[in-house]
Amino acid sequence: FQERAQAREIVISSIWPELILPLKSVQSFYIASTSVSRDEFSVFTRTFLERQHGVDFFAWLPVVFDVVLPFHESHGRAMGLEGYQVRPVPHVASGMDGFPPAISFPVFYVEPMRGEEELLGLDLASDNSIRKVLQEACDQDRLTARIDPCRLQSGACSNRICIAAPVYSRADGTASPAARRNSLMGYVLAVVDVSAPITRAISFSPRQSVDAVLDVVVDGEPKPLFVWFARTRSLQTKTVDHLLNDS
Repeated sequence: FQERAQAREIVISSIWPELILPLKSVQSFYIASTSVSRDEFSVFTRTFLERQHGVDFFAWLPVVFDVVLPFHESHGRAMGLEGYQVRPVPHVASGMDGFPPAISFPVFYVEPMRGEEELLGLDLASDNSIRKVLQEACDQDRLTARIDPCRLQSGACSNRICIAAPVYSRADGTASPAARRNSLMGYVLAVVDVSAPITRAISFSPRQSVDAVLDVVVDGEPKPLFVWFARTRSLQTKTVDHLLNDS
C-alpha cells in the first residue's frame, strides 16, 4: 500500500507546476510592463484560458488607498464599467489585521469578463482571512493560495483554489516586508479548478486500487480539495466520510 500511495502522491504532486505557470506568466508580464491595459490583460490571459490549464478566471487587484477611492471608481466607470463601485466581500470576517484598513484591493480586471461581471469592484481585502493571505504573499514575495471559492464564485465546487501573486513597482529580492508593502502595486489572482489537471494525470497513470484525498488547511481546519475514487476512476461525488465508510 505504501508504494502505491507514494506513486499516487508523486502523480498528484507533478501537476502543481502546471497550475502555477499561467499565473507566474501573467505576474511576469506585469513586472515587465510599466502599465497593463484592460485589453492587454484580456489578450495575454486568454492564451492560458484557451489552452485548458484549469484556470477559471484571472483577475487584477490594484492597491487603492481610501484617499483616491472616488477617483478610482470614477476611472472605472469612465473605462466602460457601468456602475463600478468598490464594495466589501459578502459575510466578511470580523477584524482587520495586517494592511491598514485604509487600503482596498478590488477586482478591477477579470478575464473572461462574461459571467464574472459581479466580481468587479469586490474588495478582497475586506475579508480578514483573505487579507492575511494577501499580506503573506506581499511580505514574503511569494504565491499564496487558499480554498475559498464560495465568496468568489457562486456555486463553485470545493475543488477550486484561488492563488495570488504580488506585483511590485520595484523588484528587490532583499527588500524587507515593510519595503515590499510600500512598493506593492497589486495582485494577479487566478482561480484554478484542480480537478481537471489532477484527474488527467491520474487517468494516464497505471491502474491502482488506491483512493486519493487531497486536503487543504483553511483557517486551521483541513478541508477536502480533491477526492478520486479508484474503483470508478472518477471524481468522487460523495463526501469523504461516505468514501471512507464505503471502503
